[in-house]
Amino acid sequence: MMKQAHLKLLFIFSLVLLFACENKKQEAGTTDTTAGTASGEHAATEGEAVYKVDTAQSTIKWTGKKVTGKHNGSIKIQSGELKVVNNVVTGGTITIDMKSIVNEDLTDKESNQKLIGHLKSPDFFDVEKHPTATFEIVRLDAGKAEKEEILTGKLTLKGKTDEISVPVKITHHENELKAKGTAVIDRTKWDIRYGSGKFFENLGDKAIYDEVDIEFDLVAAK
Repeated sequence: MMKQAHLKLLFIFSLVLLFACENKKQEAGTTDTTAGTASGEHAATEGEAVYKVDTAQSTIKWTGKKVTGKHNGSIKIQSGELKVVNNVVTGGTITIDMKSIVNEDLTDKESNQKLIGHLKSPDFFDVEKHPTATFEIVRLDAGKAEKEEILTGKLTLKGKTDEISVPVKITHHENELKAKGTAVIDRTKWDIRYGSGKFFENLGDKAIYDEVDIEFDLVAAK
């Protein structure tokens, strides 16, 4: 009887040990699964890349119109980077050097300098107080035309921010990205009111249209 009792106790003890071992294995399996999930999440972000804007190859062109004609010129990009996930632009910021604005249609040096001086003054961009402008990318949506996409972002100009949407065409080649687009912005949204018919009456042939055409060609690489 004593021997049978010992055998029963040994049997029960063995079952307890076996049960404990199985629990540890299950816990270890749970830990491994969690680790595998975390690893998978990391792998999902491996498609992310940052493209630096090539400021030497990238251009921004502008055209301003008035009753008696128009002026056009360019402005330089100071710096910029684009966040790209699996060849799709998901974010980024472009910084524009407002002091670099130039006119390209006036051949008379004095007239050219007079216009640029006025554009840099508080009447327009007030570059001493606001030497840079920024465009922060918010999202990219499909456009209506073939290979067209709509780039939406926040443009900060002269200390004010407003959202704009720009139709663009983006191409990829190996580690290089190019984006071309045109936009028409209403300058008065950024408190640039000089010569605007919205705020001043009887301007006659001195009226300047509120819409400004912007054409950009960005080149960026990772």
